[in-house]
Amino acid sequence: MTFQSDRRFELWDYSPSHSRLLLRSPRNQTEGTTTNLDVIFRGVDRIDLPTLFHGLTITEDPEQDHPDREPGQYLVTYLLRTATGEFRIDALRFSSNENRMEIFDSPLDSVHD
Repeated sequence: MTFQSDRRFELWDYSPSHSRLLLRSPRNQTEGTTTNLDVIFRGVDRIDLPTLFHGLTITEDPEQDHPDREPGQYLVTYLLRTATGEFRIDALRFSSNENRMEIFDSPLDSVHD
């Protein structure tokens, strides 16, 4: 799965007890965006990412290697390219969606794995 957007994103929410991470591009009327754009990572094991960045492309890292993982741990290293650099997140999977949630509402509050 690949994801790409030119919008501004923030590290919006993290749930350590459920290993979920939310990156959000909040709606902004002055920028002409009427919806939030959320990217949710599940089964997060490692985060290497600034808290604010512009533009986002997510792909699987072709050079991923997890020699310290036990058999059966199916983590994927996702490569995140932004306007300021490349970063990585190790997680089971990610998904994205657009929504009109209120600014302080988080989909992590209602996501059930």
